Amino acid sequence: MKNLFQFVAAFVAAATLFIAGCASDAGASKTAPVDTSSLQKAFSSADAGVKGSADKVIAAVKAQDYPTAATELQKLAGEVQLTPDQKKAVDTLLGEVKGKLPASVNSLLGK
Repeated sequence: MKNLFQFVAAFVAAATLFIAGCASDAGASKTAPVDTSSLQKAFSSADAGVKGSADKVIAAVKAQDYPTAATELQKLAGEVQLTPDQKKAVDTLLGEVKGKLPASVNSLLGK
């Protein structure tokens, strides 16, 4: 009986450490900074209206206002005159920004 207790205690301790390790990895991805350099580069020579939208996204990301950034990125994604590089930059950044949002907000955005 003593061996069974030791086995269960060791198993619970290992499971607790495993879960704690996984939880700390998930939190790190939520706090890592989002890189906007590809969006800045893709929209550096865009027309004023589209560049203004990209600038709003960059400002929102820098302020860690990810819901606003996601909304603006979705508006940008709907623009018909985007180049392939711009579309790629928008899609990539939108994926990163959605990763920063809670699941409840992502469901509202249609993830």
